[in-house]
Amino acid sequence: MKNLLSKILSLPIHPLLIAVFPVIFLYAQNAKETTWGQLLVPIAVSVLSALALWMTFMIVLRDKFKAALAASLVIFGFFSYGRFYDLLGDWNVAFLHRHNLLIPLVILVCGYAVYFVSIAHWNFRIAARVLNIVASALIVLNLGTILFHSAQGVKGPSSVGMVQAADTSVATDNLSIVGAKPDIYYIILDEYAHPSTMAEFYDYDDSGLTDFLVDRGFFVASESRVWNSVSVVCIASNLNLGYIPEPLECKSVYEKISKNKVMNFLESNGYKSVYFGNWYDIGKYQVPADITYNFYSSGYNEVRLPTDDFSDVLLNTTMVRAYSDYMISSQYESFYRRGLIDTLDQLQQVPTTVEGPKFVFAHILCPHQPFVFGPRGETVDYADYYNYKDRQLYLGQYIFITEQIQRVLDTLIADSDTPPMIIVQSDHGLRDKGVQGLGLGSEWQKILNAYYLPDDGSEQLYDSISPVNSFRFIFNCYFGTDYALWKD
Repeated sequence: MKNLLSKILSLPIHPLLIAVFPVIFLYAQNAKETTWGQLLVPIAVSVLSALALWMTFMIVLRDKFKAALAASLVIFGFFSYGRFYDLLGDWNVAFLHRHNLLIPLVILVCGYAVYFVSIAHWNFRIAARVLNIVASALIVLNLGTILFHSAQGVKGPSSVGMVQAADTSVATDNLSIVGAKPDIYYIILDEYAHPSTMAEFYDYDDSGLTDFLVDRGFFVASESRVWNSVSVVCIASNLNLGYIPEPLECKSVYEKISKNKVMNFLESNGYKSVYFGNWYDIGKYQVPADITYNFYSSGYNEVRLPTDDFSDVLLNTTMVRAYSDYMISSQYESFYRRGLIDTLDQLQQVPTTVEGPKFVFAHILCPHQPFVFGPRGETVDYADYYNYKDRQLYLGQYIFITEQIQRVLDTLIADSDTPPMIIVQSDHGLRDKGVQGLGLGSEWQKILNAYYLPDDGSEQLYDSISPVNSFRFIFNCYFGTDYALWKD
């Protein structure tokens, strides 16, 4: 076994390992929000490209060790470009933070390195062994991180438990539905920070939204919190009336969104289901609603992105970043900007275009990145689409969606023949993941959670109600169920 391992390590396979490492590393950093399936294509393309490059250098240099080292140097330069470009921006090295200068410079450095390898009188056997060991170790470490996240189950806080409604501060008197059934709108604003978070960390007073909601008759649960920072886990829990103890990458989390209890219950009570999807759910889950609108996968969308979100981020760490920035920035702008605006427009038309009682579930991926809107709808430079470090970018998109959702809510209320039920929630607040240096801590737990309920239903709500209790509360009040409430 030792001899076999020694022989393998002595082979110059490091170009393949170095090509695989960036994919594994990026996946390990985003293991909570990506799936194993998203690794397959990037790894296959990376390995085949590295193999082709290695073979090309073999023909030119006629030495497998020199060819492998030359290939590894080029692969390293290719996969490091995007990160180095970002570092130059962070360091304010403006004269180099331009693709038209940086690309030629990187190509020149890689070319000189390959030339040096070609004329060197060493055989690079020891270098091959060292690079094999280092690259293998890095891959194994990151695989360990991935497996650790995969093995972990998603657990709620230890205090989470079922308690009878009578044991809480809520008296859920059955209001029942008399006459026409009201439409029910469930609107998720992805990564919409709590007003107190915006005040403390962004020096922004968002009391205008709270005042707007209260003025329109909403109850704002000011102390509402979520138990998990992963969007799909939170949404799956809310739509299934309780905490879901599943591994984060488990396919069943997606299945629980697709076949959720809330939609099934309402459909059994005569409601049509309407689902507004987004770019994230494509390829992950489908909600079998009576009516589905998804700009990003429908005929409404004339612009198609060539990759999923994981592949997009991966490509932006490579030399492809230059191509993306210059050649398809307008495509991305059209894709994301048009997608959000058109989705909100379609959502506003539901009261007048869909007949009968309906449950409308809309997952709006905003103010979540990519940042494409300024506070008044201005365009954002493509290079800043994922830039949380400049706080003005998240703030600008936050202000924009706040104003837009106010218009949507006014329209839904005004155009509904029967006063509707409306829930507007964050799936989670602002997370430390993208925002560095702010020390957000547990701020992600604090969310926007507002309810518009007819017949004085809001009077029975309470400030700390958590999203997993939203539909338990509504079903108890209006549909005669007797769900116990989870501990908030």
